[in-house]
Amino acid sequence: MAKKLTEAQLQELNHIYEWSLTIVNYMITKYPNSNFKMLKEAICDGFEKQNLRGMRYVYSDMNEMATMTSKKEELTEINALIKEKFGFDFSLVNKKDIQKVKRILKKGKIANADEYRFLLSRADAIYDNKDYLEELNAINTLLSAYTEFEKN
Repeated sequence: MAKKLTEAQLQELNHIYEWSLTIVNYMITKYPNSNFKMLKEAICDGFEKQNLRGMRYVYSDMNEMATMTSKKEELTEINALIKEKFGFDFSLVNKKDIQKVKRILKKGKIANADEYRFLLSRADAIYDNKDYLEELNAINTLLSAYTEFEKN
């Protein structure tokens, strides 16, 4: 039996649900023949089942998808929608991740498997965006060094 969510967890679940629906509904209007309708169903299902852990993954994935879009005008439109609805936009949401990347890069080495997975995820998110080439190269250097260290 699933454990009952606290009031704070229910508020978080509701925020994630509303945030994710805002983004996916926008994407459905832009790309009606895509898989976004199935994603919307998964979001609704996760919310109905009160699957906070799964919804946290959805939140992370939705933010990554929306912020790493190749079309700047789409990001601007999504940012305006969520800022109007929630009072803040992706700049605040992604600030923590950006600070974490900078902290690890400044350190010059990956300390553990969690940092490795975090940087690998970041590299996957930015690999095809020319604006992040310098960051990607620095991340790849650390990932390679960590892989070599783990082999020995």
